[in-house]
Amino acid sequence: MINVTKQSCRRSFSFALIFTISFIMIINSTVTFSYADHDVLDLRDADLSGKDLRKHWLVGADLRGADLRGADLRNVDLSGADLTGADLTGADLSYAELFKTNLSYADLTDVRLVNTEMYKTNLFGATYTEYAFRHVFKISGDQSWRE
Repeated sequence: MINVTKQSCRRSFSFALIFTISFIMIINSTVTFSYADHDVLDLRDADLSGKDLRKHWLVGADLRGADLRGADLRNVDLSGADLTGADLTGADLSYAELFKTNLSYADLTDVRLVNTEMYKTNLFGATYTEYAFRHVFKISGDQSWRE
């Protein structure tokens, strides 16, 4: 089994290469992904609630409909990831990178976004509390969702 971190991926693989998951092992709230070097990291509808995902590289990951309630996603790079319809209730996304991340129809109720960087992030139809974005480090691109 290979334990892949953001740093090892950057050293071992080019940025353009996208990964696929072949299986997931969840032990004592630690998640270990095993990757093949083709396709997309597919975590659709995965139950990752309460898991510590801080050491994982999730760039371009398919997390549509995933249960990420209470997950620890601090410092995680979710650039280009698709979280359409994902449940992120109470998740910690502090210091995360959300560049061109699709969060449409995601549940962001009570999500923590301290110093989170957002650029061209799709929040169409997302559910969130009014104060959720008060500590976001950078928001740019289409902000029509804020009206």
